[in-house]
Parts: sequence; structure tokens; C-alpha cells
Amino acid sequence: MIEMHVNSSYTLYNAESRSRWFWYPSTNYPTYYYGWVIPDGNIHGTTTFSVYQAMILNRMNVASSIDIRMWGDYNPSTLTGNIYARYYNETAYPLSGNVLFVITEDSLYVSAPNGDGLHNFVARDYIPSYTGVEISVPGNDSVVYSQPFTIASNWTPSRCEIVTFFQSTRLSPDSTKEMYQGGKIKVRNLPTGIEENSKFEIRNSKFMLEVSPNPCVNYVDFSFSLPKGSDYTINIYNASGQEVKRASGFASGNKNLVRCDMRDVNGGVYFYRLVSDKNTSTGKIIVSTH
Repeated sequence: MIEMHVNSSYTLYNAESRSRWFWYPSTNYPTYYYGWVIPDGNIHGTTTFSVYQAMILNRMNVASSIDIRMWGDYNPSTLTGNIYARYYNETAYPLSGNVLFVITEDSLYVSAPNGDGLHNFVARDYIPSYTGVEISVPGNDSVVYSQPFTIASNWTPSRCEIVTFFQSTRLSPDSTKEMYQGGKIKVRNLPTGIEENSKFEIRNSKFMLEVSPNPCVNYVDFSFSLPKGSDYTINIYNASGQEVKRASGFASGNKNLVRCDMRDVNGGVYFYRLVSDKNTSTGKIIVSTH
């Protein structure tokens, strides 16, 4: 659950929260905002804690066809990072949905008009927007979505979480857009910095990744071993966090070699991330001038 402040006269007001509030095409919004719960865009909410607590718990007990795993990195010196989510479709048929990330902050002590002083899960930023983007996940498969993020200087990073949703694109008669699943991760739990080693061992699994040549000119090769059938994704980013290359596939069980063509990128420093079911590896690539 995210605390959204949609009254522009209030200290914690967030314009994107208000836009998302009115994103659902209903004219029956409550005029009393404080403490009102609207699950999944459904206007039949309540201001009574015991009622909406039961409503939320009942909803959480419904089995979901989507499973979400999140990871990322964070640089405390620049207050910037990258957040990733893998959306697993556990059904045999494709599912489409809107996905987005929301940065929330806890333990905010601000006096509210209804007398509340402590606020948790307060929406700070919607990435890339309050509506998100639509993705389609094939049956029994997964899709990885990522975005760069920034923690504002007046937020406390240790109190911030990043939340993601996978929400149906279909609108029901009562203005509900079904939330298939959600996930969250604390910013303080994200690894800081980028490992510069091209070989390393993770979780005692003897997983080894070799990146060569490094520095490179035209091509860079990723050589690694994973259990047969394991899916993997390799992303390469520039210094601004923009993705410039991506490769994905399934491991053969032997040594895998993935070659990335770097002839169409400018010389400079780039960062890579290899993600598989059990391992995440990051590092630096230097591309020499062509």
C-alpha cells in the first residue's frame, strides 16, 4: 500500500499521485481524502482502519499468476542508481500489464489536517510516470524491465523503498484495474558502486564470468558457465545509465560465449550487468576509440 497525498495545500502533496488518483475514469471520488483507501483503483474504499485492513489482507491472499524479483544498484555519492524487476508469468498464456516503479519514504513526521503525524510509504516519485508502461510477458516466461532513479537531496535514502506493480490494462465496470502482483526493495539493500573485477565468485556457486578484451575496440566477449536451461540477460550501460546493448538467452550447461558488437558506440567507460536466476554480476568495460 502506498500513501498518496493529493491535496495541493498539504506539505507532502505529490502532483503525480493526484494524476494517478484521477487516472481512473470515475466521477465518484470521495471529497474527504485523508485516510481513504482505494484498492486497485476501486472507488469503494473506506476510512475505517479495521475495514480496509481486512480488505487488503483478503486481497493479498488471492493467488497471483505473476511473480516479481527486484534488484539494482545505488551510488550514495550521486544519489542515483538503477532498478530492475523481472516479471515471471506462471501461466501458459501471455499476460499484458502496465508496470512502473514508485519511490516511497517512511517515518515522515508532518502534521496532517486529520491529526495524523507519522506517515509511511509516502509516494515520492513515479518512474517513468504515474501510468507506467505496457509490457507483454509470454506464457511460462519472464520479462526484465529497468529504469534509472534519483533520490532527492531532501529525502532520507535509508528510509526509501522502491515499489513495483504489474497492473492489468483492462478496466472493469467499477473503475478497477486489477493488480496482478507487487514487489518492493529497500534502497539501503541495493549494492553500492560497481565491481571492477572481471572474474568473481558468487554465493560459493563457482560461477565465473570473464569479460575480454577489456579495454575493447570492436567487440567484447562475455564467457560464463551456468546450469543448463538457466536464463540470462546481459545489459551494457553508458555513464549516464542509458542502456546501449542487451543480449539474453538460455545457458547450454557448458561454457557460454556471448559477443557484443561495440562498433556503434563511442569510446569511453561503460558498465555491464549479467543477471541469471541465481547470480548477478556487474563490472566496467572500457571502449577504446575506433
